[in-house]
Amino acid sequence: MAKKSIEVTKVYTVKEPYVFCDKTHTFEVFLNILRNSIEAVEGNGKFNISILQKNNKNVMVRFSDNGIGIPQEHLRHVTDPFFSTKQNKGKNYGMGLNQCNEVMYKTGGSLKIDSKVNEGTTLTLIFPIHLKKGDVYEEHNSSRAN
Repeated sequence: MAKKSIEVTKVYTVKEPYVFCDKTHTFEVFLNILRNSIEAVEGNGKFNISILQKNNKNVMVRFSDNGIGIPQEHLRHVTDPFFSTKQNKGKNYGMGLNQCNEVMYKTGGSLKIDSKVNEGTTLTLIFPIHLKKGDVYEEHNSSRAN
């Protein structure tokens, strides 16, 4: 991989962003998103991370880059298992965003992807602040993490 220079901007508007999630799996989601952004950026790039209070029930974590972007016809498939637009198919199995989507679903949250070719991609993760009775995640080892 060629050496890249990426400027990172962080905006955290939530003082104590506590959410319900699995720390290990959520860490993997963040790493996968960061890895995808690094691979998508060519030359000098920009990467923004924002943590915002969406409402009184959810915290939103938004990752944006100025990478190559994802074509519109591929956007609806990027969370499908084994789907990939990457050139290095030997090292990529197309499971990264699928796994991210599954983790967010099990957390009681969601993942949204917006992208424009040659402008960049934004991934938005919505995390619940409180669990509701019957949430899929309630049955597993949930923890309050920040």
